[in-house]
Amino acid sequence: MGFAIPSNIAQRVARQLIETGTVEHPYLGVQMVTFNSAVQEELRLFDGEDSIKGVAIVRVLPNSPAAQARLQPGDIVVRAGKEEITTARELQRLVDALAVGDELSLEVLRDGKKLETTAVIEKLPTRFVS
Repeated sequence: MGFAIPSNIAQRVARQLIETGTVEHPYLGVQMVTFNSAVQEELRLFDGEDSIKGVAIVRVLPNSPAAQARLQPGDIVVRAGKEEITTARELQRLVDALAVGDELSLEVLRDGKKLETTAVIEKLPTRFVS
């Protein structure tokens, strides 16, 4: 079995450990799933549209960066920063590569309209760290 950590994350973690002795994990504050036809049907979104690719926001945690950016359940994230987002793993990877305090621009579909917002990445709250 192998275990790999992307080099940019390993460098960030090592730098934080050397400088402060602790690691701050970046946090957006959403529960999400890759948007596909099954999710589209379950959430009853965008009837008749079959070419939408992105990440469906299922839940926005209170007082999170996502809540402050006014994301809502049912939003479909289609772009984060300069990257087109097609899977939940892509968005998670992008957030993981950011530092606390970084801004992440997001393009979302809500009720068939494109909206843009910006989330300021925060430190993962202690209650989520095991």
